[in-house]
Amino acid sequence: MPPYPTGSWMPVALSADLPAGTVIPAQSPAGPIALWRSRSGRAAAFADRCPHRGMRLSHGFVRGESLSCIYHGWSYAQAGNCLRIPAHPALAPPDTIRVATQPVEDGGGIMWISVGEPAAGPPRFEGLAPLRSMMVE
Repeated sequence: MPPYPTGSWMPVALSADLPAGTVIPAQSPAGPIALWRSRSGRAAAFADRCPHRGMRLSHGFVRGESLSCIYHGWSYAQAGNCLRIPAHPALAPPDTIRVATQPVEDGGGIMWISVGEPAAGPPRFEGLAPLRSMMVE
């Protein structure tokens, strides 16, 4: 993966590949990420490991405005904080249980993640349409 300077934006997926209520795996310079979109359409990018047992969050599922781990069902808000632990429904999860997040934006049909804190918004390609590459024999 080419090096990206801190504060730059990196394309990771096409917007069409991430409809509301879905999660997909992607790659960033920081490592694997779970890229997901809530039911209301807001996108988020998490490190692809649940803090509880290390399961890939990209194998999880979206519940409304949160992402749940497929292993034990721990749910995380878009800010990365743990919202719910099903085995302990009366417990308010401590603020220390968090998933690492990366800034993400949907622009020009492309999902962009920021490498570090972004200095500006992602590039805009007005008048262009994203295309997939394919082999033709």
